[in-house]
Amino acid sequence: MGTKPKVIDINFKDRTHNTPGEAASPRYNNNGGGGDMNDKDFVTHKEFDNAMHNIDKHFDHIDTKFAEQTLGLYKAMVSVGLGVIAILGFLITLVTFLK
Repeated sequence: MGTKPKVIDINFKDRTHNTPGEAASPRYNNNGGGGDMNDKDFVTHKEFDNAMHNIDKHFDHIDTKFAEQTLGLYKAMVSVGLGVIAILGFLITLVTFLK
């Protein structure tokens, strides 16, 4: 009701105004991605692939844990079900014996 909409303030003072055909001046000192790339700022495809492989290994480990827990849950449910059936069978036998 009384909440103001969230508005993103765009600072137009930081923009460069170039004429058509003029090269844009870099806003930040990042060397424009030239040949002297700083190793801290960029990764190679090999480094990226290695990082993704490590992340995949962690997700595979988590998936394995979930599968183990699911199997354990199923075993527990079957055990409880069989226990309930055994107790009910015993009670039914006891009631028929006492009649």
